Amino acid sequence: MSTKTQTSEKTSECLSFGSITSHRDIPIRRAAKVDREDVEAKSKRKRRSHRRKPSKKTVVRTLIVLLLIILLLPTLVISCSVVAASANSDTEPESQRGVVTIGTDDVGYIEGAAEPICAWLQENSEMSDAGISAVLGHMDIESGLNASLSTEGTFGLLGWDSSLELELSETASRLGLDESSTEAQLIWFVDDLKTNHAPEYETLCASSDVKACACALHDAYGHESDILLASKANKATEYLAELASYDTQVIATDEAIPDEADGLAAKVVKAAYSTPATDEGYCAAWVDNVFRAAGVGSWNDKSGASMYEDWCTSSDLDDLKPGMIVAVSSCAGGGTTIYGHVGIYVGDGLVRDCNGECRTTELDTWIDSFGSAEHPIKWGWLGGKSLA
Repeated sequence: MSTKTQTSEKTSECLSFGSITSHRDIPIRRAAKVDREDVEAKSKRKRRSHRRKPSKKTVVRTLIVLLLIILLLPTLVISCSVVAASANSDTEPESQRGVVTIGTDDVGYIEGAAEPICAWLQENSEMSDAGISAVLGHMDIESGLNASLSTEGTFGLLGWDSSLELELSETASRLGLDESSTEAQLIWFVDDLKTNHAPEYETLCASSDVKACACALHDAYGHESDILLASKANKATEYLAELASYDTQVIATDEAIPDEADGLAAKVVKAAYSTPATDEGYCAAWVDNVFRAAGVGSWNDKSGASMYEDWCTSSDLDDLKPGMIVAVSSCAGGGTTIYGHVGIYVGDGLVRDCNGECRTTELDTWIDSFGSAEHPIKWGWLGGKSLA
């Protein structure tokens, strides 16, 4: 065997077992390794890219959920507020609900924004229930009972013509009131009716026909078009029904109701015989309920003693009038020594009070039962508002 042949066989043997790698094989294997690493790296980047980019379907679902949350959130907040308010109203005593400077929380069975207007007109004008209802109906349609409402050409509670705004401003400035306040507008309104629209004002005071009153008020301040007059008259009729429901309520008593009082004082006396009793020890709450039911007002006096200190100023019988409260700061008969006791003078020498049950007592007997030299009985107008 030649040397050349031996060399060829050895080379073939080495290549067949792979124990020796040809120098030509080295760059090929390195290139293959680089290619595999490059493919794996690209695959990882692709997977990461897919994780970072949500599908269009996912994006749409997310947006829909967010939109629903935005739409439903106000409803949820309002519902929670209503529940909280309801819980507070169930637990808060009637006599602790705050002072109302104009109007009250209730005027007979009229509620909402109409109640302070109704209370003010009852106390400060000679308008009949039909006349007051006509005013409320007009104001409800024109402004939604919003004194601060101002539109092009009109302003205020009754949608008055803007040419009258200067007169209102002067009146409000003279009284030190804001011209957009309910009180300022009502004062100016009644004065303007009496001065510039006397025949219409007379109708509002004398007539029991709510539609006639609505027409009279429209004649005084109505716009050229009569389109809204029917709506105002219908609204006025609704208010009259609510206002009249107080006067026609059934009084669950066989007692003769004194008729010495008139006006608002008469309503207080009547309410004293129809207002339900409060629990024992809540005489002040009952008195407050009576005045609220009569449409006079509501105050935050928490006891007979506080009503005594705040509003009772006289022990002179000549000053005593039906509708006044009668109170003592501390007593032993039927009340506690700390909180005193309070009732309402209903006329004809009688006092109506409540200490777990409503009762009517002769004034002299009431004074003997609850008063003493150290703690004399006094009387006065609740809230300082004379009903005489």
